[in-house]
Amino acid sequence: MIPFDTDPRAHQVHVEALRRLGPSARAEQALEMSELARETSKAGIKKRHPSYTAEDTVRALVWLLYGEELARKIWKEGARAP
Repeated sequence: MIPFDTDPRAHQVHVEALRRLGPSARAEQALEMSELARETSKAGIKKRHPSYTAEDTVRALVWLLYGEELARKIWKEGARAP
């Protein structure tokens, strides 16, 4: 699927470049993008809640990504939404 904001020729060049990468390089890129997404999410949480500690920020991210039930299991003591 070609993104609506990308020239089809540019998209094709990108797809071909990805195909030339080996599986481990593609996996490494995926991990890097996942980490970047998490860091971006944490920065957004911190911007919306400047008083949050680093732990509060991680709790909020876990709460958003995995839901209340799992967050409460992880932080049994005083489990709360951040």
